[in-house]
Amino acid sequence: MSNDLIPSKRHTVRNVVIGVIVVFVLYSVYNNSKSKDARQSVASDTPAAHIKIGEVLKTDNFDITVNSMKMANKVNTDNQFTDLKPEEGSKYLIINVSFKNTSNTDRMIFDGTLYIESGEKEYSIGNSETILADGWGLFLTKLNPLISKKTNLVYKVSSEMHGVALWKPTGASDSIELGNI
Repeated sequence: MSNDLIPSKRHTVRNVVIGVIVVFVLYSVYNNSKSKDARQSVASDTPAAHIKIGEVLKTDNFDITVNSMKMANKVNTDNQFTDLKPEEGSKYLIINVSFKNTSNTDRMIFDGTLYIESGEKEYSIGNSETILADGWGLFLTKLNPLISKKTNLVYKVSSEMHGVALWKPTGASDSIELGNI
């Protein structure tokens, strides 16, 4: 066999890096468009009642349950390299959530959008913190049919925000009420 047909390590690594970048860009574009749709529907059609913590929110492809929510000044992931340190003027809202793929094919899961009704305004936070540690976040996570995943989603919010927090998973028609922050 000719050595010309075997890809070099540099060529293989380059292809993997390019693939990861393409997937990340596609993920970001998809997540941004979904967050914009979610913001528009929540702002205009917010129903009087929401799913509560511990209840199951059924979507076309997932059963989603928020197990708990807490506020923290820092995030301890049990790994000093992925911990989030305190930042002046901000705090972290941590949602422990379970996803179960109820469809007949593998599906990618996304973090969704956080809404905070603070004073007379409703704030929309469509960007969760990227923490590359087991049990923290959904970076490029795909679930096979009937498989579940439990993880923590972390949103950085201003310390000035106080009020009711709602979380709307990507693709859901309703929100989950997280309580007061």
